Amino acid sequence: MNHETKHIDESLLLRFLLGEATPEETTQIEQWLEASHENRKLLDQYEHLWLETGRLQTTPIKVDIDAAWIRLEDRIETYETKESRKTLLHKLRWVIPAISAAAVLLFLLIPRWLAEDQASPVLLVTQTSETIKNSTLPDGSIITLNENSSLQYPQKFSDFTERRIKLKGEVFVKVVPDKTKPFIVETDEVWVEVTGTEFSVNARPGEDIEVFVKEGEVCMNHFNDIKKDTLSIRIKPGETGKWLQKTDRLIKNKIPRPAVIAWVDHTFYFSDTPLMEVFALLEQHFQVKIDADPVLIKNCRLTTTFENQNCEEIMEIVTTTFKLNYTKQGNSYKIDGDECS
Repeated sequence: MNHETKHIDESLLLRFLLGEATPEETTQIEQWLEASHENRKLLDQYEHLWLETGRLQTTPIKVDIDAAWIRLEDRIETYETKESRKTLLHKLRWVIPAISAAAVLLFLLIPRWLAEDQASPVLLVTQTSETIKNSTLPDGSIITLNENSSLQYPQKFSDFTERRIKLKGEVFVKVVPDKTKPFIVETDEVWVEVTGTEFSVNARPGEDIEVFVKEGEVCMNHFNDIKKDTLSIRIKPGETGKWLQKTDRLIKNKIPRPAVIAWVDHTFYFSDTPLMEVFALLEQHFQVKIDADPVLIKNCRLTTTFENQNCEEIMEIVTTTFKLNYTKQGNSYKIDGDECS
C-alpha cells in the first residue's frame, strides 16, 4: 500500500490532527483513509509519535474514521446491487471450481493450523480473594495484587514486542526498565504504558479507574467512543490520573488520595487534611479505635507523608506536632491536650 501514502504529505497529516487543515485538505485525507486499513493504522502511528515528541500540543481533534469506512461500504453495496443476474451467473462458472479447489486446500492446511494453535503463547492468571499477593512477572517486574483482583499475562514476554498484562481490580507494579519492550497494563477502559517505573492501577468494575505514579512517568490512554479518538495524559511522580465513567474523559490531579497505595506499603499522603479525617483513615487502615474530642482537634490540619510506618509511630508524630497527648489500651487510643488554635 505504499503507493497510497505517497500522495499524503506528513505536514498535511499534522495540520489535520491539529485541526488546521482546510475543508479541501480534510476531504483529501478522508478519501485517503478510505483507501486502505494501512492508511488508518499509519495515521494512528503518526498521532502517537507526535504526542510522544511534543509536536501535538493540543487534544487530538475528532476523527470520524469509522464513518468514512461506512460510506465506503455503502458504495460497495450499491455497486454490487447493480450487478445483473447475467453477470452473476457468468461469474459462477469459475467460482464453483474455485470453491472446490479451496476446499481441498483447506483440508491440507487444517493440520498446520492445529499445530500453530497448539503453539500459541501460554497465558497465566494470578488472582486473589481476601488476601494481598506478591508475585514476579516473567521479565522480573514485581507486582502486588490487592484483594479480589486478577491479572492475566503471557508465560514469556520474549515472544512479543511489548510486555502486556490484563487487569481486573487493583495492582501495584515495580517495572523492570526495558526501553525496547514497553510495559502495558490493560483494563476494560484504559491502558497504561511505561518503560520502567513504580505505579498503581485501580480498575474495579463499575467504578472510575485511577492510576497513581510513585516513581517515573506513565502515559494513561483511553479510546473515546464519541470522539472516535484516543485520549492521553502524562502522569508524573506524586500525581494521579483518572478515567471518569460518567463523563468518559481523563483528568489529572497533583494531590493524590491520602491512602492511594497504603494497602501496599502503609504510605499516606496528607495535604492540609483535617485531623479528624486523618484519624478516621488510620482507624480504617490499622483496624484501631481513636477517641478524640471533635472540638479539641477541629482546627488541626496535617500536611505530611508517612511511608512504611506503623500506627504507633504515626500517632507519636501527629500528637507531638499538635502538642497533644495520647494513651493506648489494646487497639484503642485516647487523645487529650490543648485545643488547636
